[in-house]
Amino acid sequence: MNTLGRRHLVNLLLLAVVLGLVGLVLWEQRAQQAPSVPQLLQIEPAAIQQLRIERTGQAALVLQRLDAERWQLQSPLAIDANGFRIQALLRVSELRSLGSFSVSGAELAVYGLDQPSLRLIINGQLELVFGGQTTLDYRRYVRLGEQIHIVPDTLYYHLIGDWHGFVSQRLLPEQARIEALQLPGLSLQRSAEGWQLEPAGALRSADQIQTLLDAWQHPGVVQVRAYAGGAGETIRIGLAGMPTLEFLLLEDQGEYALARPELGIQYQLSEASAAQLLSLGELVPR
Repeated sequence: MNTLGRRHLVNLLLLAVVLGLVGLVLWEQRAQQAPSVPQLLQIEPAAIQQLRIERTGQAALVLQRLDAERWQLQSPLAIDANGFRIQALLRVSELRSLGSFSVSGAELAVYGLDQPSLRLIINGQLELVFGGQTTLDYRRYVRLGEQIHIVPDTLYYHLIGDWHGFVSQRLLPEQARIEALQLPGLSLQRSAEGWQLEPAGALRSADQIQTLLDAWQHPGVVQVRAYAGGAGETIRIGLAGMPTLEFLLLEDQGEYALARPELGIQYQLSEASAAQLLSLGELVPR
């Protein structure tokens, strides 16, 4: 290629680069000018203090913020709430309205809003009423005040789940300090001299007691379910300054659960977690 040809090639390459840069700038300008999809609610997650979920044929589910991080399930049961499930619900603050129209003149039955089966009430004031799905893109009709909005259909499925899933998967209250453990074939009691263990010969390492205590503070609970009934051995946990907790140990074909019959719930355990909590193979010789 001669000198003139090379110059033409360089000029063409430079022109392509310039045109590409111009196109990028124009695209960014159009993107900035494009109207954004408005948020459904003008509220920050930190401002949400209470969530009330009402579902046809079921007891209302009430969740109350205790502090910046902790929530409590207050109804149908007073117990610590599952933080992961709460975070999913707080994303209601990010929900976008993909379109809206007035309730006035709308035939509510068409949108599944004449007899809605699900309501979410935020801070006792903001009420979201959930209707049916859109026909083509499977989004959800939601009524807020005198407007019907079309929103992504994600939050709905977090709201219709069984209420047991909103129970914390912790076995003990936060900040609980274990003073005594009574397990099948093994008991521990804190004293001024340290931990007293029965049977004394079961202890083979000083770290074993701490490992056991840590397992109860951070258990590997797989799921919280409704108590299915059944008999089992009683486990008692003595806590400093708190009432003693009792669990019913359930075992069915290698599956373990710790039940609180008085609360109507049971905590499903992985096999590994059950071994850690019950000292299988470590503290209790088999």
